[in-house]
Amino acid sequence: MKRIFLFVLIGLCLPVFTALSETPLTAENDLPWDLSPAPAPDPAGFSETAYADASIRVTLETVEEDGVIWRVAHVEIASPAQLRTYTASPEKLLSQRTAPVSKMAAAAGAVVAINGDYYMNNPKEASVEYRMGRKIRHKAYREKDVLLIDDQGDFHLIRPEGRMTNAQQLAVLEEAFGKWHVMNAFTFGPALVIDGAVQEINPRYSYTPNRKDPRAAIGQTGKLRYVLVLAEGRGESSGATMVELADFMARLGCLQAYNLDGGNSAQLVFGAQAFKGQPDASDRGVNDIIYFASAVQ
Repeated sequence: MKRIFLFVLIGLCLPVFTALSETPLTAENDLPWDLSPAPAPDPAGFSETAYADASIRVTLETVEEDGVIWRVAHVEIASPAQLRTYTASPEKLLSQRTAPVSKMAAAAGAVVAINGDYYMNNPKEASVEYRMGRKIRHKAYREKDVLLIDDQGDFHLIRPEGRMTNAQQLAVLEEAFGKWHVMNAFTFGPALVIDGAVQEINPRYSYTPNRKDPRAAIGQTGKLRYVLVLAEGRGESSGATMVELADFMARLGCLQAYNLDGGNSAQLVFGAQAFKGQPDASDRGVNDIIYFASAVQ
């Protein structure tokens, strides 16, 4: 049975990825903080399991462990704006238009992409949603954890404390927005890892936390270093509970990690390859993706 490695030092990636990270990356072009597409990656930069140019390195691996098939993309970028978001309707962010992750990834010029939080699945939901500096919604909901990504590419996770009211959570969020220049914000969760510590998962959290399901997650492992993770399910692979997902993200060396929309929404796209959380299902349209782009023109 294939196993992943355990790490003593938080923030380290798997050995294969560390070996690729010896040469410093440089961004030849400053990508804009907006929803415009990034420069298309060089097709010659792709192999089946890796992509590299002067500004970005990605390695892709498949891990089979305890009945779960995990797809893991390790990413290193030169500049924070290479961590980007895109939507099915970038000109009208409150549109309910959807598109497959693979289609949005191609339109955005993604090297690697994963689904976001499907923020318009419930248009009236109270949530905090920003995309590339543009506010979509800014309403607190005390039962949901929030992921903030600032203009340095760093992750900040906001969790309700105790019997916090919506107003109290909004005050915490306002303090966070005053401290960091937030470019992207998501309301889904739960938070899986905070400051290197696996988080306790509330069994009553939304999105079937105790059931083995297809899952998607994103984590930060170091400065401008990240992982995108997909757990396949409902077929040959059993899927994962959120406790199992949190443990897996911690073992990858995540400093911060966050659960994204799962089930049939979960999809990881790397170049021309698309991995679905539910492999036998048809592509599901969603509102948004998180992706990493090249900064080489």
